[in-house]
Amino acid sequence: MKIKKLTAGVITSLVLTGSLATSSLSIGSGITEEKQKLWVTMGSDAYAGIQQLMGNQLPKYNVSSLAQTDVTVTQLDPAHLDLISYYMHAKYKRCGGFMVHDSYADAVKAANEMLVNKTESLVTVDYTIDQQKVVNGFLPQLKERDIRTTIEGMADFHNRYYRSDTGEEASSWIKNTWERLAQGRTDTKVELYSHSGWKQPSVIMTLQGDGSTDEVVVIGGHMDSINHTVNDKLRARAPGADDNASGIATITDVIKVMMANNYKPKRTIKFMAYAAEEVGLLGSDDIAEDMKGQGANVVGVMQLDMTNYQGSSYDYALVTDYTNSAQNEFLKRLIGEYLSQYSYTTMRCGYACSDHASWHRQGYAASMPFEAPMQQSNRYIHTANDTLDKSGNNANHAFKFAQLATAFLVELAKSAGDDDGDGDDQGEYKQFSSALGFCLDVQDSKTPLANDCSKTDGQLWMLGNDGTMKSKRYKDLCLTVTSSSGSSGSVAMEKCSGSNSQQWTLNGEALMNDSLSDRVLTIYGYMQGAKVGMWYNWDQDYQRWSWK
Repeated sequence: MKIKKLTAGVITSLVLTGSLATSSLSIGSGITEEKQKLWVTMGSDAYAGIQQLMGNQLPKYNVSSLAQTDVTVTQLDPAHLDLISYYMHAKYKRCGGFMVHDSYADAVKAANEMLVNKTESLVTVDYTIDQQKVVNGFLPQLKERDIRTTIEGMADFHNRYYRSDTGEEASSWIKNTWERLAQGRTDTKVELYSHSGWKQPSVIMTLQGDGSTDEVVVIGGHMDSINHTVNDKLRARAPGADDNASGIATITDVIKVMMANNYKPKRTIKFMAYAAEEVGLLGSDDIAEDMKGQGANVVGVMQLDMTNYQGSSYDYALVTDYTNSAQNEFLKRLIGEYLSQYSYTTMRCGYACSDHASWHRQGYAASMPFEAPMQQSNRYIHTANDTLDKSGNNANHAFKFAQLATAFLVELAKSAGDDDGDGDDQGEYKQFSSALGFCLDVQDSKTPLANDCSKTDGQLWMLGNDGTMKSKRYKDLCLTVTSSSGSSGSVAMEKCSGSNSQQWTLNGEALMNDSLSDRVLTIYGYMQGAKVGMWYNWDQDYQRWSWK
């Protein structure tokens, strides 16, 4: 933890000067510190402007290092923390924009680390693109409506301020949501990461790699929200639909698709929802420093902070400063390979403008695709008006970021056991259970049936990264659509050939086949031993499946 214990207290107003003097804001939520002020680093450009706005109340400390012209070290009263955050947003359009440290030495160290790693990282990786089967199978399963639903759920919290009760409750809500998506996965865990000094914990979901490497891929975004237009941050309405429910919702949809397809990565993937980003990247800085101290071999980080407001004609704005240039080029190649219908531009975001900076500071390769060039991003953030209607009451723009995030994770994490790049590793066998209570079963006749669940080899299945559906009883056979007539279709176990009739996708709870994309796997009846085949999707229990 980077700061001393903070306690609530009473503060006095601060006279604002300059172009922001008309704001009704004084200082913030009333945070004071016991005995000691906070050490803060910020970009020298921002320091000059904020120093003027605060009536020259911020001291400047010399940094005899390469960072001295780019980064400024200052010290401030904890009561000014929210005010600095407000200025960073209002004047410089930075979500974040500064970092908090526990000593002058740590502040100087951080400033130099940020500059040393300005465009490169200490970790290099071969950015191959060879997971087309997996990525192209996942992309159609991402759903705008699912992203929208998660945004709405997060925006329903009165606020997600890092010191509020509802901010803490939002963390538990995200944890529970991710746990439900990962239900039954023994290689996945979701945890709360507690921070000293404030209520809100971060959330970390770990999808364990196959054990062939210790390398880790991270994707994250901050969960907290803030309202800069009023003093009482604890009780202010701050829905934060775009900033940053949109980023967490984007990540959640990627998790949903990976879990639904029983995806097994080679490299471990960590999904993160950071606490306390709005007041100095506190949550992500704790986590990144912690992982660095543990020697974590993080080979790549993606930050998703605001994904749903399309303020320009570009679909993505790729941040170029305090990010890794090689990984940024990798993102451009991914767009060209999988998302060529979308356009991108590049932009500078400024010092510590979001949580990617915490990872960049530790020498890890980080990238941040943003919703629009900074000056054209959502002007309603940090107010009570950051609501979904500002993005047309849909998640169409965030959907594009879910697609890019999916390609990034699969291509960087690779598929378990896949040494030749074809993505055909199968993972573990599990029961494939119907909403009727039966399990998909294949016995000596090799005819798929619906039987009472018993965990025999004929009832253990896996949906491979290559799209095949195999039973543990017949590992050399694949579930195959053998014929179709009218509204129905027959299925059987046949020798694996790689044909479309053996390509399956679990879309939500519906198992679909490439050769009959308008039909889904269906139980023909409500009794033990009923046959299984293909039928038009009526969204009924006999057509709903899940891994058990």
